[in-house]
Amino acid sequence: MATRRVRLVCISDTHNQTPKLPSGDILIHAGDFSNQGTFSELQKTIRWLQQTQCRTKILVCGNHDITCDVPFYAQHGGRFHNKKIEDPQRCIDLFYSDPTFIYLNHEAKDVRIDFDDDTHALLKVFGSPYSPAKGFWAFGYDPETASQLWSQIPLGADLVITHAPAKGHRDRCSTRDTAGCDKLLAALSQVRPKIFVCGHIHEGYGVEIVTWDLSSSIGQSKENSVRQLEDQAPESKKLFVVDLSSRSRDTALQNDCSIGQIDPESEIDSTSDINSEIGRRGKAQTCIVNAAFMASNWPHKDGKAFHKPVVIDIDLPILQNPVPPTDTTPESSSNKQADRSDIRLLDG
Repeated sequence: MATRRVRLVCISDTHNQTPKLPSGDILIHAGDFSNQGTFSELQKTIRWLQQTQCRTKILVCGNHDITCDVPFYAQHGGRFHNKKIEDPQRCIDLFYSDPTFIYLNHEAKDVRIDFDDDTHALLKVFGSPYSPAKGFWAFGYDPETASQLWSQIPLGADLVITHAPAKGHRDRCSTRDTAGCDKLLAALSQVRPKIFVCGHIHEGYGVEIVTWDLSSSIGQSKENSVRQLEDQAPESKKLFVVDLSSRSRDTALQNDCSIGQIDPESEIDSTSDINSEIGRRGKAQTCIVNAAFMASNWPHKDGKAFHKPVVIDIDLPILQNPVPPTDTTPESSSNKQADRSDIRLLDG
């Protein structure tokens, strides 16, 4: 199948900042648009995102976007907004205010990206705002629910976006060695998406490629190696660009689910561990991105510091748009006469 290079612009944890972003095909924001999820904060960010020149914008909330977690806000909203309680639905509606937006609240969606040459690409995307519960913040989950929560990521997901990182991957912070979730890592090792984007841990910013050990037990993929990718233009304050496309000799991503593909007419039990691997042996690598834009943490004693947006170039299979059928029905003489009458009437 033919492929084309697609550009993903990745960012997270903007916390009311509105940096200039490059144009691209897909914009990914992995949460913490705001500091406390007020309507005015979110509206400012939404207006910024509307101006960004990307075909599709995939948006996932974070623990600071508290009004978008309706049960949490109903219980704890007064702790944050005691003078003016916000309308959660009004805040959530902002994420549906633009046709380029795709808002994901712990759900999967087949995303189509249309190009100007009558072709398109399809991606199965899963996005979730959840992070391990800590303090009074939104979208938190307890350790005992983690396995069930992350088992909902579809095996066929090409792109996974969660606010929080997986354990041991771009999750080191100043207060503890690792802050990521081990159950999320276990789910990623089985799904093996092309790209996993997160944020939440500001100090974890960066990009790495995980190569999975496909010889391990079925459904229990382990890591064979982890490669940290260096910013090729550290002196620039604009972008951290990573080329995962086939034109890169050094970092071309090895994640092709067409390798080992089965006959589509054959009958399999897709729920079994063995059959979950059929047709997926080419998913050998995952690119992990912590795209936290904010580099410092509250209360920002030395002033606010920022990271660069991360840009990922990757090859995706493309499909030709179907040609609209033409009307081949012969036109009757009465229709032609009617058309000529209309013309005479228009001419006066």
